[in-house]
Amino acid sequence: MFPKMMRAQKKYIKIFPEYVYKLKFNGYNQNNTGLSGCGIVIYKNDIEVWANSYFIEDKKIDNYAEYIALILGLHKAYFMNISHIMVESDNLPIINHMKGLHSCDSEGLMELYCRAKELESRFDNVSFTHIFKNDNKRACELSNVAIKNYLLDLHLFSFETPIIYYFQLSKNLSKSSSSPKFSIK
Repeated sequence: MFPKMMRAQKKYIKIFPEYVYKLKFNGYNQNNTGLSGCGIVIYKNDIEVWANSYFIEDKKIDNYAEYIALILGLHKAYFMNISHIMVESDNLPIINHMKGLHSCDSEGLMELYCRAKELESRFDNVSFTHIFKNDNKRACELSNVAIKNYLLDLHLFSFETPIIYYFQLSKNLSKSSSSPKFSIK
């Protein structure tokens, strides 16, 4: 009948570098307490290889915790000898700043922006991508953990403490603390 036909094998040419590593970060500022935390996760082939959360003392500038998370994540990736990395966040303004689509005009963030750009230059290739919040759950979770752990260390919050009491104590704490520029716990 009909002869068997061979199908041609498709070969794909790689134009862009493949990103084995992903850095996802999130900064969270509790408006009612003024406390901030950040969460950072590094994935290799979609498997979590490093994650951490950091408490950032009282800072009320929008996106401050996000920039700290980005800086700490890039710093860790650099010391893990990663040369190509895809950075993902649900914070569109910071992604646009880093891509050069928008300028960073805030005086309070300019120093952090410059530090992030300096760290970016240490890599062979960095790609910045905006993702939705539901794709950044692990980093969001870690940023909340940082604040909760800080409050647990101060014995201001426990699972038996009524939530209203927690908010009153943390509000008073944020008003009375004189803190350095930022610190990592």
